Amino acid sequence: MIAQFNDIIGLRIKFKGRLNGRRRTITNIINFGRLPLQQQNCYIEYGYADALTVYGTIGIKVWIFYKRDYNNYLQNNLLKYFFFYH
Repeated sequence: MIAQFNDIIGLRIKFKGRLNGRRRTITNIINFGRLPLQQQNCYIEYGYADALTVYGTIGIKVWIFYKRDYNNYLQNNLLKYFFFYH
């Protein structure tokens, strides 16, 4: 698992909702490193979660950019998917 942290080039965390009990929604974004969202040949993982609080709903989005070769990753995972899950 520690080897996965060495492969991370960039990270973005986005919080949106009624943070600290405020009346209006607020968006906070935390960036580390670089995260090229306009390129299609990059390996970027995305995750989203909702949290229900007393004040309302808070959404959390996370983007992680790895330094893996995207084409090799696709080929290996597509082969595993088609052979093992079908």
